[in-house]
Amino acid sequence: MQKEIASIQNLKAYYILELKSASRSALAEIKAVDEVSLKINAREILGIAGESGCGKSTLIKAIYGLIEHPLTIVDGSVTYHLEGRDLSILELDKVSLSKIWYKDISYIPQGAMSTLNPVRRIKDQFFDVIESHYGNINKEEAVEMIIKHIDRMGLPREVVTSYPHQLSGGMKQRVVIALATILKPKIILADEPTTALDVVVQRGILQLLSKMQQELKSTLVIVTHDIAAHAQIAHRIVIMYAGKIVEAGSVEEIFKEPLHPYTRHLINALPRVGDKSRRTGISGKPPSLRNPPLGCRFHPRCPYTLDVCKSAEPPQVQVGANHEHYVACHLYSR
Repeated sequence: MQKEIASIQNLKAYYILELKSASRSALAEIKAVDEVSLKINAREILGIAGESGCGKSTLIKAIYGLIEHPLTIVDGSVTYHLEGRDLSILELDKVSLSKIWYKDISYIPQGAMSTLNPVRRIKDQFFDVIESHYGNINKEEAVEMIIKHIDRMGLPREVVTSYPHQLSGGMKQRVVIALATILKPKIILADEPTTALDVVVQRGILQLLSKMQQELKSTLVIVTHDIAAHAQIAHRIVIMYAGKIVEAGSVEEIFKEPLHPYTRHLINALPRVGDKSRRTGISGKPPSLRNPPLGCRFHPRCPYTLDVCKSAEPPQVQVGANHEHYVACHLYSR
């Protein structure tokens, strides 16, 4: 039985927008994450996959406690189990959050390369992170700490005195990962860390994240729409569709025996060595998260739709011998 480091229960994270017209104004709820429950195990690499707009990035923000208008937590909880204490992150104020960010929980945001301050040297940005947790640390000690970490990351030492514009895209992404791991956090949350990078650099970034997770003995939660990337490094995969988790299981289970029709479509769309047949996409388009369909949210695009799929939301059921493979589909709940 693996030790649980975080649990998400019935989480509803909506974007609540005020829509104005000449005659009236009204509130619109975008149900980006809707009644999501999930456990995260210590020292695992958990992948979260799904089409763009399915709620992956919103889920990661909620797990990190980064709740900024118009994102609103409507219901649910995110609880960390850290060193014998339970921490409900959604109940913390900004001061309390600042004490655990970077040190216990770190976040690599989507488009992370643009988060570096363009007018400050890399070493100064590292120093800000270190000083925020260690106070008036000796500058020489901090520089030594930064250089050791840079070496561990396989980065050249001249990076420390460089400005962001002097680095390539892949190098900047490595620096952002180094910033997120300098204080050896227990949990690293990475949102689309390989976006806008070429295939060779993507592979290097994934290998670096895996290496850091092993060396720090931490937990890595990685979000990407590229399910093939999860196959390279993840231990478990969660599949999201339209704000819901539709399937979750080990990498072996998901790829060898995908159960949900949506998961099958994602995997079948992957290119295969030696297979020159045409790959097919999923017909239709994702539903509006403002007015999602009744029942199973995938049923308008599903080739196996039953009558019950159109009216009743499918329960999440356990399948398989180890009870770690879950699917939310009426095909398995009858």
